[in-house]
Amino acid sequence: MTTAAAEVFAKHQGGFMLNELTEISEEAAIALSKHEGHLHLAMAGLALISGPVAEALSGIRGSLNLNGLVHISDASAESFSKFDGGLTLSRNLLNTTFSDPERESRFRESHLNDTRYISKLVTAYLNGLYIALGESPASKGTTRRVFVQPGPLTALVRRSWGLEDLKKDLSGQRIGDKHHAIDALVCALTSEGQRQFITSLEKTYRKMEKQGRTGFAPRKLPLPWPTLRNDVVSAIDGMTVSRKVKHITSGSLHDETNYAVSEKGYPFLRRSLIKEEKGKKVGVLQTLSDLARVKDIELPCNSWLKATLKDWVERGSPIDDLPKDNQGNIFSKVKMFTNLTKSGIPSKKTLREQPQGLVAGGTLSRIDIFSKPDKRGNLNYYIVPVYVHDLNNPEPPMRAIVAAKEESEWDLITFEFEFCF
Repeated sequence: MTTAAAEVFAKHQGGFMLNELTEISEEAAIALSKHEGHLHLAMAGLALISGPVAEALSGIRGSLNLNGLVHISDASAESFSKFDGGLTLSRNLLNTTFSDPERESRFRESHLNDTRYISKLVTAYLNGLYIALGESPASKGTTRRVFVQPGPLTALVRRSWGLEDLKKDLSGQRIGDKHHAIDALVCALTSEGQRQFITSLEKTYRKMEKQGRTGFAPRKLPLPWPTLRNDVVSAIDGMTVSRKVKHITSGSLHDETNYAVSEKGYPFLRRSLIKEEKGKKVGVLQTLSDLARVKDIELPCNSWLKATLKDWVERGSPIDDLPKDNQGNIFSKVKMFTNLTKSGIPSKKTLREQPQGLVAGGTLSRIDIFSKPDKRGNLNYYIVPVYVHDLNNPEPPMRAIVAAKEESEWDLITFEFEFCF
């Protein structure tokens, strides 16, 4: 939302709703906060929000839907804590910075309680599998099938076997995601006798840790085999961490912009000479080479346009002093090509025909990875983007991205390529 639009809405009498906002500047937020009626802002497409914007939005009357936020700073959280209306935030909202030690402690304790509860449910579920087979693994006098090993006990075994530095760095932070595999291996190799032995020493080690004497480990825990550490290092190095793939099947079929095409097939559109970059308004044309993006600027009839735009760029492209036409009138928009290639030629963006005009882009659904050996036998990998609009086609796209080239010039995937994932 632009500042001008926000000022218009702020003068509106009564309440109103603004749905599906994807961005809002600090000036626009301040303008909306001056509205005397009730506002209902839905900004589910907003992923990040700055402190000044949050502070301004906290002053509106009505409700805020910020379900799309993935991160929020302490300053923004403090501003929203003063908000009197209805506030909707994502349950997956992340806060990676904790300026308040007490807040960090509460956060950790909450996650530990969740972990304990999940562990109980998993233990009960696994015991239930043996009960279904006619056994009673949780009863006295029967064979025990499911073993639960506390985290501190696993840490002591890990230290004793020399695996601690494979999980944590010198500052105590976990290294990547492979440390889960190390803990799983330690749990699998720890015998019941060793668990009982360490449990008898657990209170001693906890007392030592409270005194600041950390890093100690039991001495009477023999290695399962002599080359354990080297084998673990080799296994970890050859391990690839994989996560659940999230394929997007819904979303925009194309960008909102409708394009026109020049006589030579280059897409262009009428756009403003001012853009917002890093929170500031700047000129779109920053260098003289950018003038090549202006459509038909080299035509004799447009010599005045080239001259006035050149003068404007040489003056630093001031947004408060826009160029003027032959009659002395200020103009703020020109017909411009979408992009230029490295050779200075307008980019032929791949366009698709729709009832409302020519469109491009859309929501990315997934990427397909292919591999192909080169002449030396080394594998090269190729990326094929698949958009939501491609899902409706009988055949998937088979062009792999090539930097600085048009989509029509990308590598064609043939039978020589092997699909990876």
